[in-house]
Amino acid sequence: MGPALVQLQADSTDTFYFDPTSGTPETFDRRRHMPSLLLSQSPRKIRPLAGVVFGYDARGEELEVGDQDRVDSYSRFDVNPRLSRPFSSSFLQLTPQLQYRYTHYGASLNPRGKPRDPAIDRKYFETGLELRGPSFSRVFNTPGNFYSERFKHVIAPEVTYTYRTKVEEFDLIPRFDYLDFFPGTNEVRYGLVQQLYAKRPGKNGKMEPYEFLNWRLGQTYYVDIANGQNQFDPNYSSAVFGPSGQAAHLSPLQSRLRIRPTPRVSTNFDVEYDVNFHDVQSLSFSTSVNYTRLGLDARWYKGVFHTTIDQVSKRNTMRGSASSCPASSPPPGPRTTTSRARPWCSPRRACATTCSAAASSRR
Repeated sequence: MGPALVQLQADSTDTFYFDPTSGTPETFDRRRHMPSLLLSQSPRKIRPLAGVVFGYDARGEELEVGDQDRVDSYSRFDVNPRLSRPFSSSFLQLTPQLQYRYTHYGASLNPRGKPRDPAIDRKYFETGLELRGPSFSRVFNTPGNFYSERFKHVIAPEVTYTYRTKVEEFDLIPRFDYLDFFPGTNEVRYGLVQQLYAKRPGKNGKMEPYEFLNWRLGQTYYVDIANGQNQFDPNYSSAVFGPSGQAAHLSPLQSRLRIRPTPRVSTNFDVEYDVNFHDVQSLSFSTSVNYTRLGLDARWYKGVFHTTIDQVSKRNTMRGSASSCPASSPPPGPRTTTSRARPWCSPRRACATTCSAAASSRR
């Protein structure tokens, strides 16, 4: 099946909050992997089956989550095999997908929302169909340009249908990160993607296409909303109901712009426009710089959320992280960074520091 990537890492993220109107003005939220062992294989073709692609992720980890009063720990074991069969032509790509996920949690949520005994299992099947195209492109020759002498602009629509079986006892699953927010769903995601490529020197010194800008404008239509499927979609952070107070089938209209002038420097700017309340609900900006032994990451997030029809919650957060790998350490794997603001972030001001260590090897 090809080589697998093995990673052993540990990280700690502390988010500090300040609210002068509270009886405890200074608080913090702590989340730790202590540690995590990850085993993964990127999608690869299965030789006996023409065109079928297989990939998987598996992890075993000890998690810690809490605040200034108490920190709880529990284990999480997760396995996620995936199958797909891409079909492509010169202007159209069609990819049916099938995957299964099994997760064992060493604790479940008690009535107060804290992880306690007994343990709980989660399992679901997911199938999907991804369609991209037809695509249109144009090449621009720019001799003498300092960045590249040739650019290519590609624009293409994309549509993805996803059906996920119902997750039993979803409300009892501990919430640590995005892996825990997968309820059953029946949805259609659609969007328009624009990409800009430049002819740049590759690793071997030869000129090759390099994507330095990607802009996606998209939205999701939830066929089923009876169980709050739109409420737990990790792709959006805005309101999940309309002015009438009823659950909404349409997600916010989302704009995601990514600029990567070089493989080591990346900048992202995201905007969400709530089509139900007709206003901009969230803005986020992030930038990262990653070198062999040093990584820096900075993020800003601002959002306005409708907690009820007439009440809103304002959030304005800034986060930063730094990671380093001494010269004597093994080659670094993917760096651990603080994720974008989630519903548990402070409506006031927050900052976070992240310390991480990672080692990777191939077998």
